[in-house]
Amino acid sequence: MEIPRTANIWHSPYNVYKHLQRLSKFVSQDKIEKLGKYKPVREARAAAVTALVVARILKSPTYVQIPLSDPPDAYLMQESKNIKGDLDITTLEITSYRANNNESLLEQLKRTKIGTIQKYSDEYILIVELLSKDMIDYKAIREYANSIHLAFPIWTLFGKTVDGSTTAEVTVVNPETSYFEVNIAEEAYKQHENGVLEIIHTIRTGNVQNVRTEAGKHYELPPWEGMV
Repeated sequence: MEIPRTANIWHSPYNVYKHLQRLSKFVSQDKIEKLGKYKPVREARAAAVTALVVARILKSPTYVQIPLSDPPDAYLMQESKNIKGDLDITTLEITSYRANNNESLLEQLKRTKIGTIQKYSDEYILIVELLSKDMIDYKAIREYANSIHLAFPIWTLFGKTVDGSTTAEVTVVNPETSYFEVNIAEEAYKQHENGVLEIIHTIRTGNVQNVRTEAGKHYELPPWEGMV
C-alpha cells in the first residue's frame, strides 16, 4: 500500500529507549519533562510504551516514528500479516492530564478532544499521559465515548521514566476497558533479544502499492531528530 505522510525510518521501542538513555546522561529528567523543546522526546517515549502494548496484543513487532512537525504526534507501524509488502499504520495523538482546576479527565477530554465534532478517525489512538490519577472515572469515559460512537480508542498511560526503568500502567478505555502493566525496559529488551530489528527502513518498489522493508543499517539519529 502507499504510505502517505510517513517517512521511511521506523524505530523499535528498544531503539527509542536506547536513545533516551543516552540523552538522560546529558539532560536532566526534570528538563526533559518540562521544557517545550523536549516535547518530541516525550512523545517518542509515550509512543514506545504504546508500541510495546500493541505488539503484545497483536503479537507482531511494532515500530515508532515521530514526524518532524505535528500533527500528528507519532505513528506506529506493523508489517501486515495478511498482505506481503503491506504496512499497517496507526496514528497517535498524545496529550496529558494533571487534574488541575477541578476538571476531571472526562471534562478535559470533552473540552479538548472528544466534543460534539470528532477530530480523529478510526486510524487514531488518543494517548493520555497521566500526571495525576485524581478525578478519573473510566466507566464514565467509556460510556460517554460509546454513546457518541467515538471512532477511535482512548488509552491512558501512567508511570514512565526517561530511561525506561519502571513499569507503565496502560488502560484501554473504550469500546471495552482493559488494563496492562508493562515493564518497559524488560519488554523492550526481550523484543530485541528475540530478533526485532532496532531500525526498519521502508522502500517503495516499482509498484506503488507495494513496500519493501529492510534493516536500517548505519542509522544513528534518535527518533525525534531527522527522518529519511
